[in-house]
Amino acid sequence: QGPTPPPGGGGGFFGGGKGATAKLPKSYDEIHAQAIASIEASLAGGYRAVEVEFPAIASVNKQSDGSASSQAMVRKANVVFVAKVAAALSAGGRCERVFLLAGDRATLQELSRAGLPQSTVLGVLQDGAPSAGARDVILVATPAETRQWAGALLLSRQSPVVVLNGACNNGYKGFEMAYYLKPMTFNSQVNGYVTRQLPGAWMVLSGTDGSRVAMDVTFVQTPDSFRPDLQAISRALSM
Repeated sequence: QGPTPPPGGGGGFFGGGKGATAKLPKSYDEIHAQAIASIEASLAGGYRAVEVEFPAIASVNKQSDGSASSQAMVRKANVVFVAKVAAALSAGGRCERVFLLAGDRATLQELSRAGLPQSTVLGVLQDGAPSAGARDVILVATPAETRQWAGALLLSRQSPVVVLNGACNNGYKGFEMAYYLKPMTFNSQVNGYVTRQLPGAWMVLSGTDGSRVAMDVTFVQTPDSFRPDLQAISRALSM
């Protein structure tokens, strides 16, 4: 079976260049594998609260148009990824149990049909994970409101917490970015990527060949978040 094609139809952002410390993925299978490797590196490194963020589907327009069909497509794509993470951690001996907490009921329903490992403890974020312990891992799927992020961060006192593709308020304070991939566009064309893959550093990759661009990743900080300054990076790439 070949690589999973990019979900979401046209308007994709996949590259395939060589020469960068962080490899630019060619498919969603590669994105998922990179993200899982970064999650495992973060757990091995002792991080208590980490985050993963990448476009759930390849179509930038459908990712953000707000329609019910696009939201369902994004949710299903995220569930596929979340199920892969749960399976990898359960099989890899990184923890005793995986607690999987959905940010909303629709995602919970999708996850209940996703063929999760039998040892996975499934629930909703608002109910917490009262029985999770130090040797367990808590996965939080697509939180949105800041109170959900705050609740997820609080859970890291019990167990390591991994937030997977938050719906909004990403880059919430207290979470280390384990894996990040964001295409940068100029005149409707991808001209570069911002990425981070633990244990590696933040970097910018060329939209042409995937090589590393000699450019620092700058950040925007607010009282609640710390995120790459995508506008500044996009301007610099277009010069």
